[in-house]
Amino acid sequence: MIIAVPVRHGEIGQDFEKAGTFRVFDIDNRSGKCLRTQDFEIPKEAETKIWPSMQRDLEIAEFLEANGVDSVICGGISKKMREALSKQSIQYYAGVSGDCKEAVSALLCGSLEFLDTQEAIDLYNSVLAR
Repeated sequence: MIIAVPVRHGEIGQDFEKAGTFRVFDIDNRSGKCLRTQDFEIPKEAETKIWPSMQRDLEIAEFLEANGVDSVICGGISKKMREALSKQSIQYYAGVSGDCKEAVSALLCGSLEFLDTQEAIDLYNSVLAR
């Protein structure tokens, strides 16, 4: 299992689409232990697209999928980004905040608290309004 988390100032990024860096956790499926952690920068091509655009969302989702990501833990996330991730068969857990490692551990233990779709939309809209 490979889990990606958008990172901002060392914490889970609260605006998925504005994340420039994703911390990626490679988890051993048998033991549940983290084999390695790596930070990925979003390619410059994706950063130069007009934001927000469906093309940029697709590029980010394709980039994550090409790097083997099958799950994402994040704060706020737009409907377009959720659709782009779903199109790449990437599961997302929205409305999460705090430390990346703690969130990944909680997901693996089945105790991660995340928001349903409408709550995630509300969070995303509140982040945009700031």
